[in-house]
Amino acid sequence: MDKMDHTVIPEAVVANSQYAARYLGEIYRRPVSSVVYPGVDPDLFVELPIDPNLFVTIGQLWNHKRVRLLIEAIATFCGMGLDVVILNLHVDANGPNGLELVSIQHVLDIASHRKSPLRFVVQLCPYVIHSVEKIVQTIEVISKLFSGHFYYLKMDKKPILFWFWTGVLDGNRKLINELIKASAEFINIAVSLRLPHAIGEAESTFHLFDAIFPFSPLELSSKENWSSIWKMAYQNAQQAGMRYQKLRAQWSGCYERIECIGAESGRV
Repeated sequence: MDKMDHTVIPEAVVANSQYAARYLGEIYRRPVSSVVYPGVDPDLFVELPIDPNLFVTIGQLWNHKRVRLLIEAIATFCGMGLDVVILNLHVDANGPNGLELVSIQHVLDIASHRKSPLRFVVQLCPYVIHSVEKIVQTIEVISKLFSGHFYYLKMDKKPILFWFWTGVLDGNRKLINELIKASAEFINIAVSLRLPHAIGEAESTFHLFDAIFPFSPLELSSKENWSSIWKMAYQNAQQAGMRYQKLRAQWSGCYERIECIGAESGRV
């Protein structure tokens, strides 16, 4: 991109920040005409509780964006008291996101180089609702590239696979049966937009998941309600025949932290 930019001389250059203005001035070899800052309408934002353990970056993967520096910040996660880092991997009709695959591998390489005490786990985010093929292919990729890695999160000698579960696929027996076969080597844990069903979960997800974490119910509730939401989630999961309590007892370290996602004591 930089080489291409060097071959043209635009009639005028407008930047959206002083930093970008200096950069564009060097690339195009002419002063920037003006700086126009992006407008922000605060009324378009929804105010949510601040999570000090959340990092968000949005931008193209150019060197000057310093995304690598953000990835290498995992070295500071231990000082924040984290035990586990969840790495999202989105899959759509084209298959798994290539940039995210590269980033996950890069993070694991850094963990190996630094001999990190952290463990890392992939969260599969399926956006395919009509075909199971791309999801199954992505699970195979996770199995081949990541699940056997020394720093990949395991329990009872089995790798864990998180699923961002919206509920859109609930009740799709044919598709979910294929997912069960494809993910048999994993302990499958849903990070869900809903609570587990005390009655009827078997007809919704057909025993795909060993546990369901109530992501959205926690995110959208006030702090004083977190304990009651977790209690309800455990009760419903127990009635649904899931392995919540068993997993918690067998993995007393990280799992106790994971159960507190969103809370002050949360370490994921």
